[in-house]
Amino acid sequence: MIKVTRPEVRWRRSWLIRMVRVFIVDENPVMELGLRSLLGDHPEIEVVGDASNGGPVAGALLTHGVDVILVSASPPNPGKIRALARHGGGARIALLTSADEQSVLLRALAAGAHSCILHGHFEPQEVATMVLATAYGQSFLSSTVATFLVTWLHGNASMDPRPRLGLTPREIEIMELISGGLSNRAIADRLIISEKTVKNHVHSIYKRLGSDSRDNAIQRWNDLQSAARTHE
Repeated sequence: MIKVTRPEVRWRRSWLIRMVRVFIVDENPVMELGLRSLLGDHPEIEVVGDASNGGPVAGALLTHGVDVILVSASPPNPGKIRALARHGGGARIALLTSADEQSVLLRALAAGAHSCILHGHFEPQEVATMVLATAYGQSFLSSTVATFLVTWLHGNASMDPRPRLGLTPREIEIMELISGGLSNRAIADRLIISEKTVKNHVHSIYKRLGSDSRDNAIQRWNDLQSAARTHE
């Protein structure tokens, strides 16, 4: 269930400070409460809602004029990030994660994350700093993420770090959601498309991956991505 707080005035002491409206997406309710507590007392930040169970958020994002979507996920799901970027009504995405693999983090950035900090590489107050920087059009990256990004830019000709594996961009998006455990109905809700369209994409994915079942497609997808990472 999506929880959204009562709408409040978007400006506090409007002659000085514009409130940045934040929506938290975290499947761990304990972590979500921690982030709310961490950001709740900041004079420039208003947490307007959350989707701690991973439910659809597009309607809430549009209704409440969100500035920043704070995603906490380990590992981050590029398909989910891409869907948030597409349906977030212009909200920018800040990512908090413990994942530290170059390919995982680069795919999250390619999917639409504007900022990213890693657990163990920041002080608590830097979460608010990242949120504010993201809201005002900047990117805030842990040094590890920045190093990965520069290294990749210097060493790769392609501007898309995601292994395509013969799939179209939409099929990649759906396959990433399938590998995250989502059903066809949940994927349809997340991407705001019909379940029949999802089924058509899934059928095409099976053919391209040479799979005959959902579990086999996930295993094939994971194996191919692991092979692609060994050649990075």
